[in-house]
Amino acid sequence: MQVYNLIYSKFIRLDIDSAYEYIIEEYKNQSAANDLLNNILEKVEDIAESPYTWSLLEDDNLAMKGYRSVIINKYKLFYVIDENTKDVKLIRFLHCKMDWATILKNCLQ
Repeated sequence: MQVYNLIYSKFIRLDIDSAYEYIIEEYKNQSAANDLLNNILEKVEDIAESPYTWSLLEDDNLAMKGYRSVIINKYKLFYVIDENTKDVKLIRFLHCKMDWATILKNCLQ
């Protein structure tokens, strides 16, 4: 089985750190924050092994650019696949209630 290379954007690391810190500070729940990290790691491994499992976004502009997402707890992890290089670029990790379409479109500019 071909495993894709994972490339982390500069934003996704900050997004994950922010989510982790938010859970600790807001809910005083280290265990839940650690569970989130473990869930992220598991899902990222799944993406590397089978990135086409999750469909393109419903937003036409983002779908045309190849954006996909997977839900992890109350968050969405956004990524794109480069079939030529066998890379998966992990773009952002945003709470589902955020205006993620606008945030992602701003990343494109």
